[in-house]
Amino acid sequence: MDERTRMEEYRALCAELEQTPPALEYTVERAKARAKSRHRRTFARLAGAVSLCAAFVLLVNTSTTFAYACGRVPLLKELAQAVALSPSLSAAVENEYVQPVELEQTAEGITARVEYLIVDQRQVNIFYTLESEVYGWMDVTPQLSGEVPPHSLMGGGGFDGETRDLRQITVDFVDEDVPGSLTLTMQVQGQADRWGAGEDGAPATRPASPFIDPEGEDKVEYAAEFVFELRFDPMFTAQGRAVVLNTPVDLGLAQMTVVGAEVYPSHFRLELTQPADSPAWVKSLDFTIRDRWGRTYEAISNGISATGSDEGDYMASHRLESPWFSGSGELTVTITGATLQTDGARVKLTLDTENPTAEGLPEGCRLVACRKYAEGWEVVFEGTYAPGSQTVEQLFYSHFWDEDGVEHSINSWGSSNVSDREGAPEDTYGVNLYLRDVPGTAVYLEPCHTHRVVLDVPAVITVPAG
Repeated sequence: MDERTRMEEYRALCAELEQTPPALEYTVERAKARAKSRHRRTFARLAGAVSLCAAFVLLVNTSTTFAYACGRVPLLKELAQAVALSPSLSAAVENEYVQPVELEQTAEGITARVEYLIVDQRQVNIFYTLESEVYGWMDVTPQLSGEVPPHSLMGGGGFDGETRDLRQITVDFVDEDVPGSLTLTMQVQGQADRWGAGEDGAPATRPASPFIDPEGEDKVEYAAEFVFELRFDPMFTAQGRAVVLNTPVDLGLAQMTVVGAEVYPSHFRLELTQPADSPAWVKSLDFTIRDRWGRTYEAISNGISATGSDEGDYMASHRLESPWFSGSGELTVTITGATLQTDGARVKLTLDTENPTAEGLPEGCRLVACRKYAEGWEVVFEGTYAPGSQTVEQLFYSHFWDEDGVEHSINSWGSSNVSDREGAPEDTYGVNLYLRDVPGTAVYLEPCHTHRVVLDVPAVITVPAG
């Protein structure tokens, strides 16, 4: 097709797009008003556009009005549904703080499409879809390359939705800014249905064994691999502000200093430090923030809630949902308590199907049962929800030691709601650990916390407008 033919098709497309569908009239007017109030918002031009539609893609990526009024509005509705459990990302979508991408690749009967990005100075949220006429369920292993800081964290992928559902990958940059671009590689496993095929091709009736073989993880065969070059609009990656606080807080068993706060469109961070000789380490904080309109922002509902420190065994950065789009300016932080881990804490677990024992369990935790299987031991615990919370907490870190002091990995664990079990308190949940190939009859676990502290007088800290 020659250049003249492409331009004629482009002009025809533009003329057709000038006729706004009635269902989009309000969307166009709102987008125009916001575009004028912000003078101009520029979306990044990303690699991977089809040459025939180059001019059309350029319009989508450089015009707010065009991008939000064109035919992707149904997927924006899906995006709003996908982030419904995250107040921060929901506010971002409501305020049109979204970078459309629309990069697509097809291989081995699977079509992968990166639809949208929600990006700020310290976090990248990637929204994508997978479609296939061959596979009913697809498992994604995402990897990043390029200017990736060593302390970045990534979550997402996996069996997180039906085919064609909008899925999410979150990349959190702990102490460095988001770069201008990243390369996303998605390795995809495909199955006919959620649990794969059973004998003679019949659907399986149960999932595979929970005793994951760590050596087998490297033998995974992938149906397809996709590589996307993601470029981030500098307007988004510059969004964030930091405030110095340096406020000491007495937690009884431990002391800490809240050194600062950081506010981003995707999340809020409270940064703290502890002395090197602290007898107990902060593992989580019970705190909220309130804006000047009286709205309260609480813990991250789906994502990273805290990250650790290189200077001690404590969690140095704690996250909440973000008040970025509230326009509040000054914020009030209220700390009501914390979970702590005493230095060097260990739980000695005696493995016995008839009379298992556990010494040194954290507060609010009890051992329920030990079950022996060919691959190893299943150990069942009950934990207690934090006050005012229904969030299942991880009770133990993902390693254990045998009687000879050799460290092993816990490659699998699960959780469940046990409040409907006869005799179980309403404020409890279940945690199952799967310990593979355990030598001996005892192991040592590391608890994620040992004590829960509730402050008699909450610590209140003002975060001034920056």
